[in-house]
This record gives sequence, C-alpha cells and structure tokens, in this order.
Amino acid sequence: MQNALIVAQVAVSMVLLVGAGLLLASFYRSQTVDPGYRANHVLSAEAFTNFSKYPDIGAQLRFYQPVLEVFAALALLVTMAGITGVIATSVSQRTQEFGVRIVLGASRGRVLGQVIGRGLTLVAIGLAIGAAASAASTRALSAYLFDTAPTDPATFVAVAVSFVLAAAVACAGARMAGDDRRSDAGAARRLGH
Repeated sequence: MQNALIVAQVAVSMVLLVGAGLLLASFYRSQTVDPGYRANHVLSAEAFTNFSKYPDIGAQLRFYQPVLEVFAALALLVTMAGITGVIATSVSQRTQEFGVRIVLGASRGRVLGQVIGRGLTLVAIGLAIGAAASAASTRALSAYLFDTAPTDPATFVAVAVSFVLAAAVACAGARMAGDDRRSDAGAARRLGH
C-alpha cells in the first residue's frame, strides 16, 4: 500500500509541477516579447503594484520573475517534503528487518544500498507514469503556452532530476535518522532469543 502511495504521489506531483513549470516558462517568454505597440493599460487583470518604481517592462519583469520563482520553489519544496515523509515512514517501519539483515551478515552499506535502490525504483515508476500523464495532460495547456512546447524537455528533465535527488536524500536520511544501526542489530538479536 505504501509503495502504491509513493508511486501515486510522485506521478501526480510530476503532472502538477510540469504544468506549473510550463506555465512559468511561458509567462517568462511572453513578458520578453515586444508586442509592437504601446501596451500601457492593456491587461486582462490589474495588479496593484506601485509601478512608479518599475517604469518600463524590463523593470516590471525583474519584479515579477523572482516572485514567481519563489512560488515555484515553494511548490517544489512542499512536494519534496511530502515525498520525503512518505519514503521516510516506509523505511522507518522496516528497521527491524534491516537489523535482522545486519545480524545475518549483510553489510551496512549493502542495506543502505537496498533502501536507496528500492526508494529510487518506486520514484522511477512514479516518474514514468507521471511523465506519460504529463505528456498527455499538458496538451490541454497548449492554448495557454507562449513559445513553449507542451512537452518541453527542459521542464520534464528538471522536474525528474529534482524527484530523483529528493528520493535519494529521503532514503538515505530516513535510514540514518532511524535508530542506531547497532541497536537495530541488538533488537534483532533479542527477537531471536
């Protein structure tokens, strides 16, 4: 059940983050294009910002870009924290199993490798499902994208790399944050008596 939860969370998160990344890239590109006319007061929505500090479009873009990047980074951080929590819980529930493996002769490095391998396998499955779902669903965004392909490789790769790094850190961190490995082996010995 937890494995399915990890895969589903990665897949859904990838769809959402790829969509957000494509819209962010499109917004950035649309702001850098000269419309060919004075576009003062031509907005579909009004932003209540003191534009006297930002007299030209370049200055306004420099204002909006960091704001959008901060929100995108926060969305990525929240997603990564959720995935890290699910993987950490899954790993911490297997502490006794790891202790038994160590008592039976497995090296600590091998156990850690198995933990990271399993976590990355689940994330890879989620990424594959998420990439397929993203490729299908972002076509619906194509009408809203400016000079950005719905299957922009840079966006897909950036999201996938972020997930792989977060999963590796989550797996390694969960294993190290659990009980001391010697106490895991001690607990396994006690279970055997």
